[in-house]
Amino acid sequence: MARYGIVFLRVSLGIVYFWFGVLKFFPDFSPAMELATRTITPIFFFPQEVFTRVPYALTLEGQYIVKNLVIISAGLVIGATVRGGGVVADPEIARKAKEKE
Repeated sequence: MARYGIVFLRVSLGIVYFWFGVLKFFPDFSPAMELATRTITPIFFFPQEVFTRVPYALTLEGQYIVKNLVIISAGLVIGATVRGGGVVADPEIARKAKEKE
């Protein structure tokens, strides 16, 4: 997982951005398009359209909006590794590796 996880994350995030980007060229294909055009904060202004039961049961539109949290998190992880950084689960291992250098 450590060897290919970041690569897979980069590829899958690229596919998601491409896919959702292409949908913008086709009106009415995006399930959240109408909601997104009315406001940039539908969770707060239109909770009845985002949740079937506030605050835990999401509608399809709500799921579409919340997936952005995953995309943002993935972008942060990828950004942390762009210039040679790595993802280390145990900070002690990273400290020992630096001491050896």
